[in-house]
Amino acid sequence: MIRVDKRHLAKFNHTHEIVLHNLHTTHLNYFTRVRFPFNALVLIREDFDGGESYFYCPESGQRLVLTKDFSYFIPAGLFFECRLTDGLQLITFHVGLEIYPGMELFAESPRRILAEPAPELVERALPIFDDPDDHRALCRCRALLYEFFAAHWPENFEEKSARLAPYRELFQFIGEHGSARLSVAELAERQGMTQAAFSRKFRREVGVSPQEFLHRQLLNRIFALLGKPETTIREIAERLEFSSEYYLSRFFKRFMNIPPSEYRRLFSPESAR
Repeated sequence: MIRVDKRHLAKFNHTHEIVLHNLHTTHLNYFTRVRFPFNALVLIREDFDGGESYFYCPESGQRLVLTKDFSYFIPAGLFFECRLTDGLQLITFHVGLEIYPGMELFAESPRRILAEPAPELVERALPIFDDPDDHRALCRCRALLYEFFAAHWPENFEEKSARLAPYRELFQFIGEHGSARLSVAELAERQGMTQAAFSRKFRREVGVSPQEFLHRQLLNRIFALLGKPETTIREIAERLEFSSEYYLSRFFKRFMNIPPSEYRRLFSPESAR
């Protein structure tokens, strides 16, 4: 008998986590230019006449008209323009896959939007919304997303994983203690390096500057708290150690082009229609 033993995979029990920031199916009449700190997977259910909906990516020059039964994957950190019209019905996943706490798998993906026919994916997504059991719906959601990520796995992942492994404890620390007050100088001190040397090494091995990494993680924490409607913007600012609600809103708008209150209005369950 030939046996292939994969028991070593157990060492990854606390990694490769799906982090779901938002999941909704809706009609929206909406225009924005934005850079999400997480991935966006958009599935098109219907594209009735109502004006042209599209994604435009200045970095790659792509202008993609949104089409029924297509999927559009926008990797974390990619700046794009979005026009949605009333005739469009879409399913949106705002989601990350963290190979280590805080380290997004697709952060260094090719800087372009991936568009492809995906009628089976659209069909599989619908039971997530119809399932009355939230726990089972979440299992359906995770299964769909893990299969999508596995089918679109980044090239040279083993090399990337080896570069990131030494930062695992630092990523964990940022995930647990990240706030508006956490600085690059503090991270460098934890690594026993000067700030300049740490910043150069971090950018070379992680692919982004430590300041940008901190901003992304802070945005992710804001998104997580915005998903709790009982939490006010002021309470979020206090919890994340912003000096005021105003500075939280200014930080958020710098990346999202809309204030957090507007994001919450657009992507809350009440916005679906």
